[in-house]
Amino acid sequence: MPSSKAAAAPSRDPATWTVGRDYLVFTPTHYYTGRLAIATPTELVFVNAAWIPETGRLSECLSTGTVEECEPFEDELVLPRHECKAIGWRHSLPRDLK
Repeated sequence: MPSSKAAAAPSRDPATWTVGRDYLVFTPTHYYTGRLAIATPTELVFVNAAWIPETGRLSECLSTGTVEECEPFEDELVLPRHECKAIGWRHSLPRDLK
């Protein structure tokens, strides 16, 4: 018998970020990948992060998780929240220097 409670719809608020989720982040000048560790009203903190100077074809990057160039960070990456747009990353985070 189906539940009488309707499932909650995912949030469509563009300001919503999920701690623990992996992202490909777009800023005005750079692309990054990383796992969101902390989200404050002004900053986003990513771990296992990398600067992605070149994705190659974006559609291929998103479907395969392959990037042309990768510069992993040793420490966490802190970005200003107001400059970030992102898409969920469904692959292993790139960590190999390319």
